[in-house]
Amino acid sequence: MNFPKSDTESLVAYYGQPWRVTAQGMVLDPAFEAKNIQRIAAPYAMFMGEQKIIQIAVHKRIASSLYNALSRISKETSATERKEFGLDQYAGCFNFRPIRGVNGKLTASKLSLHAYGAAIDIGSVLNPLGKPYDPAKRMMPHEVIEIFRSEGWKWGGEFTSRPDCMHFQATL
Repeated sequence: MNFPKSDTESLVAYYGQPWRVTAQGMVLDPAFEAKNIQRIAAPYAMFMGEQKIIQIAVHKRIASSLYNALSRISKETSATERKEFGLDQYAGCFNFRPIRGVNGKLTASKLSLHAYGAAIDIGSVLNPLGKPYDPAKRMMPHEVIEIFRSEGWKWGGEFTSRPDCMHFQATL
């Protein structure tokens, strides 16, 4: 797929503007969610803590791509492997929030890709934010990284300033 760059202008042009400004500051625009966010079925058993995830909220422009990637993970790994590598641990997709670790007032330039419904986090326990990639510690399997890459997604484990090995985003 031909995804946008990760700057705000490119994201808004491709995904739409998820915020509106109110007296309380920048907030999620409910019209964005209603128009752009859809739910896809989780193609294998996923959990957020103890809660089973039935559906994943994602931007409609990338819903089929995400479903394809997760379906391939389901087909190409066993339930035992998914559990061993934490691939059954869902840590979020659409979530209107700033980039983790950014302090201060919410601004469009500091929104997470999750705010657009254009990112997913899986395997958060073994792949914590800021931890450099180490496959010897059962971090994100290369096969999973390649599955997302084949769909055109970018892997957060390659971020230079702060690795995010649980994170995949639909951007260049």
